Amino acid sequence: QRDMLILSVAREILNEQGVAALSMQAVADRTRYSKGTIYQHYASKEDLVARLMIECGRQLQALLGKAAAYDGSTR
Repeated sequence: QRDMLILSVAREILNEQGVAALSMQAVADRTRYSKGTIYQHYASKEDLVARLMIECGRQLQALLGKAAAYDGSTR
């Protein structure tokens, strides 16, 4: 659950302010966790962004699977 909160907050920061605003301190400021706790889950900002990209890829793959299995009209 902690990991999901960290990812959610990181996604919010990226959506609102862009990648330049994303930092471990910014994530810690929006959660109840310390910066050290954030670093226990992710070694760096890049590690955090990579995990977000993987999650987005999984969601896209699931959506494409649903689309491919859809029997109805494409219109």
